[in-house]
Amino acid sequence: MLMPYSPTRPLFPNWGINLPHILGGRSQESKDQEESFIKTNREELLNLANTSWWQQKMTPEEREMKRHPNRGPGWIPNRLREIRQQLWHEWYKIRYVDGKDIVMRKYYDDLFHNEEHEACIRCKRTKDEYIRDSMLDDLERNDGSRHFHSWYYGWCRFCAKEVENEMFAHRDKVLSRS
Repeated sequence: MLMPYSPTRPLFPNWGINLPHILGGRSQESKDQEESFIKTNREELLNLANTSWWQQKMTPEEREMKRHPNRGPGWIPNRLREIRQQLWHEWYKIRYVDGKDIVMRKYYDDLFHNEEHEACIRCKRTKDEYIRDSMLDDLERNDGSRHFHSWYYGWCRFCAKEVENEMFAHRDKVLSRS
């Protein structure tokens, strides 16, 4: 039996972000722009989640600042955080909003930015459902950690990780062809 379309279940689930433009997907120009962005920023995008790579870019003054007792081994200076966040921002902008501007956060760690959204743009969880699910997830993990119930560029924290993994997979696919 064929299931009817619903907003929480995509019409073409296997196509994802690659839905043809004629069916409401991204334009070829947008896809080409993303591929060019990935190739141009190859090294930075390959190391986007690699803290030690970014730490190697520190100046001697920043290395000295890292020795402060309140800074852990994963500390990265704000200058490098801003560069890394700008890469994320530009990539999201090309991939998900066809180049339109989106809210820019000051630092990478500031992804817990409280944007005003009625629902997650991916799974359609409402704000109340998101808070409930996030609190339940925190309790189920039983590790004492708690999360802010805010949006990552319009996605809930559950979908944001999936989006990040999709972006990394697409990056790897593009770079393997070049």
